[in-house]
Amino acid sequence: MKYLLFVLFFLSHQSHSYILISDLDDTLKITNAKNFLPASYNGVFTKKLFSGVRSYLLGTELQRDKLFIVSASPAILYQKVQDLFLSNNIDFDQIILRKNIKEDKFNYKVKAIEKILQTEMGDVVFLGDDVDKDPEVFAEIYKRFPGRVKAIYIRTVRNRNFSGTPFAVMAEVANLEFWQGRLDLVSLFQVLQDHRVDPLKKIIPKFAWCPSNLEWKTTCESTLASDCLEISKRIEHHCQIKTR
Repeated sequence: MKYLLFVLFFLSHQSHSYILISDLDDTLKITNAKNFLPASYNGVFTKKLFSGVRSYLLGTELQRDKLFIVSASPAILYQKVQDLFLSNNIDFDQIILRKNIKEDKFNYKVKAIEKILQTEMGDVVFLGDDVDKDPEVFAEIYKRFPGRVKAIYIRTVRNRNFSGTPFAVMAEVANLEFWQGRLDLVSLFQVLQDHRVDPLKKIIPKFAWCPSNLEWKTTCESTLASDCLEISKRIEHHCQIKTR
């Protein structure tokens, strides 16, 4: 019986294997990329991940095949970016940064991601934000590889119009990925716990758009429903005060 359970567990994880491709600044790391001075400082001197990012990425290690970080940050920051992931014990396969800072960000990211997908097989999940060109980049990749793109998640820092699934807090992504079978319940719970204890500035920084209603709380797994409601109320109250 134990052997059967192990085989079923193994097969379930194999059947949902995928590649995770993520932006860095204002997607995983708190950078404030739309403002040059704080972005420059944060890019060099800070290692602040958004609340829930570490727990989510650690949870995805159970099923994802590989993690690629594709950022338009200059390649000179490679060691800083690598240290960020190593210090958080997050496994990654490749960090790709822009060698030519004059190169158009859209063209750079499309070429970098296309090269990955031409080399690697399997489904892909994207993580990005709406500060710069991520929505447009991922939409272009979807046109070129429509059968392989399973999800496009965009953090709503500016809350502008885009194609993709918007999210303001990491629990929204974790919840959706749980229902898609790509994240386990324990990892979803850990992301929620991060939102419970982390300071609000790590969940939604002051420079980011703050939603007054988080709809994901109504779709949470039943055993976590009370946690989702409690955490969403905490965040919503913060946003209501912030927007007054």
